[in-house]
Amino acid sequence: MRIVGPLLLFLTVVAPAAFAQTFPSPSGQTRQAWEATAPKEKILDPDRDSRAALAHKVFARVRAAADKRPGPTPQLVILDEEGYPWARSLADGTTLLTVGAVKVCLAGVPRPQGEARLAFVIGHELAHQVTGDFWHYFFYQAARPDATLAPEEKEALARAVGIAKESDSVRAKELKADQYGALYASQAGYDIRAVVDADVNFFRAWGEATTPAILSGLPLGKSHPAVAERAAAVEAALGRVADELATFEKGVKAYRQGSWDLAKGHFERFLAAYQSREAFNNLGLVYYQLAAEERLAFTPEPSAFTLSLTVDPSTRGKNTLPRKERGMEMSASFSADAAGAPLRFDRYVTAARDYFNEAIARDPAYYEARNNLACLYQLKGDPSLAVGELDLALTAARDAGADAATVARYRNNRGVATLALGERLGADLAEKARLDFTEAIRLAPAYPEPLFNLALLARRTGNEPDARRWRDRLAKAAPKSELLIRLGTSIGK
Repeated sequence: MRIVGPLLLFLTVVAPAAFAQTFPSPSGQTRQAWEATAPKEKILDPDRDSRAALAHKVFARVRAAADKRPGPTPQLVILDEEGYPWARSLADGTTLLTVGAVKVCLAGVPRPQGEARLAFVIGHELAHQVTGDFWHYFFYQAARPDATLAPEEKEALARAVGIAKESDSVRAKELKADQYGALYASQAGYDIRAVVDADVNFFRAWGEATTPAILSGLPLGKSHPAVAERAAAVEAALGRVADELATFEKGVKAYRQGSWDLAKGHFERFLAAYQSREAFNNLGLVYYQLAAEERLAFTPEPSAFTLSLTVDPSTRGKNTLPRKERGMEMSASFSADAAGAPLRFDRYVTAARDYFNEAIARDPAYYEARNNLACLYQLKGDPSLAVGELDLALTAARDAGADAATVARYRNNRGVATLALGERLGADLAEKARLDFTEAIRLAPAYPEPLFNLALLARRTGNEPDARRWRDRLAKAAPKSELLIRLGTSIGK
């Protein structure tokens, strides 16, 4: 490629106005080709460089939250270039990012906002991979002239290549990558308003570090959008998500009211606009409830011990709202029985499992989805899987500093799964389960489920005084609870 001055270098090699070059040339679009001409000492080891470690941490979160498509697995390479900031996405799934670019993202703002900016840059590059912006490269690789082709076949091939070139609108691709990048960063849990809010507009900050051209509103040539266009494109994408937040909230309301089909429709509509881990989790809960109903239709006897599921009432989609409009977040949980295996409608269990796993794949630290997946395993009759998933949920919750009530739910659920596992193995695991129940009560003294479970466990093991004691504590903590009715009069006064 012929370089005719500094501005053209700015456009074709690093394209900082849009972070990356998106029109793929037939060569240099793979990490292997790039490393063949670049010194290896420029690649920073995240184990030895804190800036590279931060970038890799952000990359992992955004990659998990982003859409997936068949093809190369995205990977990140941090280059030791302090000066001119740039990022570039390669056709083999590699994202190149300079230390200078990391520094621009972090400069002059609090650390959370700086990480959100970095997440946006990474999301932008991943968007090029997801949206297939490199299909031209693979097309060109497969469309090299073959000497054995007939003249009319060569002519047809030339026309096809011409059509491919005409369809490659770099300007449109960059705006689209901005929109997807903003959504991916938000879905990963970053406050994307740090990119477009008027007082911290990142596009302007990036421009100040590169060239004054975009500060005057000028696009860098005809192919790249200017500051105002990029900010407007991102605002439009965020606005569409904000418009659908009411749909998510309607889904939560319908779920709490037991209207599974209505809740399902609301969550599916929201997912069409925003791939939220919370919406995947809640949709999994809808299918869990459908599966539980089908099980009861064929096994009407209620299960003995009780589990706690949690519907997530909020979504990371709220990060797309201006900060003053976000309001307070609330939490809610409810109890549900779970035992045995679904008989006829195991497709509901499969669907629930897939949605819970998708939520976890988008955020491996999302402990609520792990807890719900464990409850599903218990419903399906796989207590060993339930115990294992609850161990992971407890670890993730503690690492994240979850509140005592959340940890108590998981300890209660693990106690239930432990009892079921003991029955499956023919082993006495009652004491192990009792430890989980009592710890749950220590963490949340008014939590009804472990009080019920301890009363029931004491009755089953012939300890009537303990059964009465736990029943009395349950009556005091939740005098109107249906759990008291389930205990009935089988526990003496």
